[in-house]
Amino acid sequence: MTRGRSHRAALVAAIMITACGGDGPTNPQPVPTPQPGIHTVAGAGVDDTVLSQPLQALIVEVRGTDGQLARGVRVRFDARPPADSARPLERAVYVCTLSSPACGPTLVPNGVGNDSQFASDTTDANGRAKALVRLGTVAGPARVAVSVPELGLIDSASFTVRAGAAATVRFATRDTMLYVGATAALGPAVRDRFGNPRNDAITVTPDGSGVVDADAKGVVTGRQAGRARILAQAGAAKDSAFVSVVPRGRLVAWAAYDGSGTMVLVDIDGSHLKRLTTNPSGNGAFPVWSPISDKILFHTGTPTVDLVDSAGAQRKTVGPSPSWFPQFLPDESGMLYVAPGTGGTSAWRARLDGSQPVELATLTGFQGYPYGGASFSPAGDRVAYTNSSAITIVDLTTGRAVRDLPFGDAPRWSPAGDRVAFTTGFDGGIGVVNADGTGRRTLTTTDAYSPGVSWSPDGQWLIARRSTYPSGLTLVRASDGLTIPLHLSLDLYQPAWR
Repeated sequence: MTRGRSHRAALVAAIMITACGGDGPTNPQPVPTPQPGIHTVAGAGVDDTVLSQPLQALIVEVRGTDGQLARGVRVRFDARPPADSARPLERAVYVCTLSSPACGPTLVPNGVGNDSQFASDTTDANGRAKALVRLGTVAGPARVAVSVPELGLIDSASFTVRAGAAATVRFATRDTMLYVGATAALGPAVRDRFGNPRNDAITVTPDGSGVVDADAKGVVTGRQAGRARILAQAGAAKDSAFVSVVPRGRLVAWAAYDGSGTMVLVDIDGSHLKRLTTNPSGNGAFPVWSPISDKILFHTGTPTVDLVDSAGAQRKTVGPSPSWFPQFLPDESGMLYVAPGTGGTSAWRARLDGSQPVELATLTGFQGYPYGGASFSPAGDRVAYTNSSAITIVDLTTGRAVRDLPFGDAPRWSPAGDRVAFTTGFDGGIGVVNADGTGRRTLTTTDAYSPGVSWSPDGQWLIARRSTYPSGLTLVRASDGLTIPLHLSLDLYQPAWR
């Protein structure tokens, strides 16, 4: 062999070795075996705003248990409910057939819409089925269930719905109560036109009353008793919330429409509500606290005077039938009440168990049962009661009427015994007059109140049920008539405050 021929042979051999990889023989890669089931081909995983309409249809491929394409089988597309369980009747996603002229709700009057939650299609020669999808009105995850009943197959396609453009700002809590120094989160949030929250910046501003402070997140802190308005603003959108800052106290009151006259305990800020007794009266109860313990006296529908403690225990009848409008003596050694006497209706004193009753004075012209006709002074030495033309005060040590006050109903003594509060009629305004008859003032002129006014322990506030809309217990400041509505879960009457 010549030198040139040998060189060419070597070159050919090198090229062949290079073409083969130079590392010996290579095994071919295996072709994946088609898997049975439902396989999403296109249209899933869309992340867009409410009511967006993807251009791409949802396309799935179906393979049978042998992994072969399933042709001519029926495929169901079912839109699932929103993940937000508080909005079960709204739509997270809409699904329609490809032939639908529109998919989703009707957005304009007389427009075309298709509020469809179900569509079906038959797989084609490629084992594929299709449906139109439109994102719904509830922001969050959305899902379309895909099933082939004939083959027992089920799967799903997922989507993400984002909130639309900002439309409103709303407080989560629009009216609340709190004590001085306490806080409450009002939860302002920007929302789209379907109520989905957004993360836009919000300006929170309290009014200039000094009743509350408010931070940028809508957390308010009570500073002084009163009623405050809070404004939240995001762009052009605005909303208001209201906060009542109230003095501390515990109430016992009659719930006329709860169990045919239940008596309840509740804090003035609405917390610690407790039903104390059932069916005490269908005609009012006018409960009163003991000045030194947690005992409560009230009259029943019989009517008799009953005694109970704040735990609801030891209830017993301690007054004769009939008897009304009880009150404890200052040292809790006995009680005072109104009942029939020798000359008509009289004021009586007895031990707290009802024994040793003593008739003290006749209440000439007494009127008012069952709605607040009499009230004993804190010292137990006087009684104020409603007669046909005035509020009469009787000295219980002498039995003589000492003063007629200007006309009013349902009198209630102040804690110091120097003033009497009243209503100016069965459903009237609230007035206050000094015990000597001077200084009569009407504190409320635009709202009517049910009989049964009570004083705060410090004598600065009155509380009564406003009967004009919106009805409910309302605080009235004795100095200037400032009113603060209380938002309680029950409609309460005849409160007593401690």
